[in-house]
Amino acid sequence: MSAAAKYWAGAIASDAAVFGAFYLWQFESSKGASNVFAFLMWAVIAHRIFMIFVGNRTHFERLPRPNGFGTYHWVSEFAIICCMAWAGMFWCAGFYTFATLAIEGARNRELRDSKAGSA
Repeated sequence: MSAAAKYWAGAIASDAAVFGAFYLWQFESSKGASNVFAFLMWAVIAHRIFMIFVGNRTHFERLPRPNGFGTYHWVSEFAIICCMAWAGMFWCAGFYTFATLAIEGARNRELRDSKAGSA
């Protein structure tokens, strides 16, 4: 399996888990799904905290995104933020929005600086 296929498969699988748990909780009234959704959101927040403090010290050009992934990434991030807000996790949605923008800003800055340094 190519690196791009692994990247896409991981992203789609994680989104399917988040949105599946959200759907079961909100529309099928499954109490277990609410616990799964809350666990997944805490895991996502922990990942964002890790990326803010540790991940920004890495070089993002070593982890290139496949073509077309940027659009999928932003739509997915927006959908997760909307799910958090719908579920009443407003502070979580706010932190997630801030963290996503901070991480993407660092990623774009590092990519820009690496291109400027190589030119």
